Amino acid sequence: MGIASYGFAFIGSIAFMQFSLYTFYNAIPEDRHSEYFAGRLSLYSLVLCIAGISQLMLGSYLLTNFGMDDGRLSGGYVSVGLYISTIPSMGMVVGGLQIINGLWGFARSLDVAHGGPDDILYAFSMAFQWIVMLVLQIIAQIGYLPAGELAAMAPMLLAMSFSLNLMPAYLDYKMRNTLQDIPIDYYGCSDEYERDHTLE
Repeated sequence: MGIASYGFAFIGSIAFMQFSLYTFYNAIPEDRHSEYFAGRLSLYSLVLCIAGISQLMLGSYLLTNFGMDDGRLSGGYVSVGLYISTIPSMGMVVGGLQIINGLWGFARSLDVAHGGPDDILYAFSMAFQWIVMLVLQIIAQIGYLPAGELAAMAPMLLAMSFSLNLMPAYLDYKMRNTLQDIPIDYYGCSDEYERDHTLE
C-alpha cells in the first residue's frame, strides 16, 4: 500500500504536469476547468489516505508484535517498502495526520468544508504535514540508527514523499480558483492560436 501510494503520487504528479502542458499546447485549456481539478483532488486525497492507513497499520502491528525499549524497537529497525521504522509511534502519528488531511481533501473536492477561493487553511495543513513527515517519518526514524546506517535513503524518501503533500494542496487551490467554463481567450489565446496549434 505504501509503495503504491507514494509511487502513484510521485509518477502521477510528473505526468499530470506534462499532460497539462500538452493541453495548453493543443489549445484546449478549457479542458482544465474547476471540476477537472476537483476530480483529481479526490483521487490524490484518497491516495494520501491509503498512505496514512498503511503507515498506521504498520506502526500498530510493530507495537503489538515486537519488543520495545523506551519506545524504540529493541531489535533495531524494520524496513517495509518506503518505511523505515525504529519508533513505530512516530509513524502512527504521521499516518493519522495523512488520513485526516486525505479525508479533508476528499471532502473539499465534493465542495464541502472549504471557504471559497481565499481559503488557504488546507494548504497550511498540508505544509504542516510535510514538515511532520520530514521530521518524524524520515529524519528521526533514520537518525536513530547507529553509525549513519541507511542515511543515504533519507534524500530518496524525501523526494518520493514530496508530491504526496504537494499535489492535494495544488489541486485544491486550482479547484477553488479556476472557472467552470473557460473561454478560449482566458489565458490570452486567440482563435488563430487555436487553429495554428491544434494537433491533427
